[in-house]
Amino acid sequence: MLMSKLKNIALKTANPFSKNIFFILILSLVAFVFLPITKGQAFKRLREGEPAIDFTLNDVNKNKINLKEFAGKNIATGVIFWNYNSENSLNELSVLQDLYNKYKSSGYNILAVYVPNSDKETTVDELDKVNKIITEQGITFPVLIDEGLKIYNQYGVVTTPSLAIMDIDNKILSIMPGYPKLSGERLVKKAFEKPLGIEIVARPKVAEGYIPKGKSQFYYNFGLKMFKLGFMEKAKEKLMTSLKEDENYSLSHSLLGRVFARQDNIDSASASFITAIDLDAKNVETHYYYAIVCRDANRIAESIGEFNQALTLAPKDPSIIYGLGTAFFKNGEKEKAKEKFIEAIKLFEENDSNNIVLKDELSQNMGNAFYDLANLYLDEKNTDEAISAFKKSNNSYKKFIEFARSDI
Repeated sequence: MLMSKLKNIALKTANPFSKNIFFILILSLVAFVFLPITKGQAFKRLREGEPAIDFTLNDVNKNKINLKEFAGKNIATGVIFWNYNSENSLNELSVLQDLYNKYKSSGYNILAVYVPNSDKETTVDELDKVNKIITEQGITFPVLIDEGLKIYNQYGVVTTPSLAIMDIDNKILSIMPGYPKLSGERLVKKAFEKPLGIEIVARPKVAEGYIPKGKSQFYYNFGLKMFKLGFMEKAKEKLMTSLKEDENYSLSHSLLGRVFARQDNIDSASASFITAIDLDAKNVETHYYYAIVCRDANRIAESIGEFNQALTLAPKDPSIIYGLGTAFFKNGEKEKAKEKFIEAIKLFEENDSNNIVLKDELSQNMGNAFYDLANLYLDEKNTDEAISAFKKSNNSYKKFIEFARSDI
């Protein structure tokens, strides 16, 4: 009887971030204004801080190269997985060659692992094309052939190009998926130069009261309207136009990150958010939404860091505190999560406009916080508190839906 009652309540209160069995039922209620962000990673079987999977491959000249031995001779080693059919792979190879020329004397090296077009034996024609690219681009670091896609599968490569950088002990220092067109070169340089302790010169910071060039703000506002209406492709088109007018307009980069996230393009979303932060590190929303992307991509440490960055700028914004709780929860730290949910709910109920930056998130996240807290109470067998929290969650979702309808 009790569980039946809880289910009836929960039908109206499901949290888009929960894995509770009632998730699907509530999603149909709020789907018209909210799309969840899914996971995105560079490698399925590679993690920063862990040892790289060792391998031995032949280069284009049939010389055997062992990763562990090769990496052990260098301060740092970059390993790029690439394919000649990928324009982004060729662009990244070019950037890496420039960096190799600059830093090889410092003990930096690169291995380019070519990913064949099939798991069959690589054809002579395909090898000829690889060698042609090596010649045309002036590649001077080793190019290995991953026959049968063995290493590709061992590493769980998701996309080409993908870059992993490891230290002299073969430990993974950083991972970079894809090569975003707007900021790929900058991101590669940032990842590449990090082991050398080099500070990357960022784009010029956006001064307070920054006035966008040309019609950049007009196209941003148009893109924001399309985003709120759920027209992601149209929003992306307008935001790209905005950035053609002014490539340093941080708000367009930030909103473009949210668009990419809604389209499950996590690599491009991350690149857009990083660019926006480089331009304006004081934008609370950028840190907040980037933290969500990192959390849902299981980059938990990065997510917690971004939520904390947002909290340094808006220390009493309940949505940020709630978001930090969800990161703790996903990391298995339920007590920390509960503490943040309760703290956030208290601030939600106070509704002090002086402390709230993320006003658009207020009702939705208040409902989410009550819902997640209710599930923690259920885990503790505290059914009375769970029922109360489910009911409050339901009321908050109703306000969220009313707000969303009025806003569009």
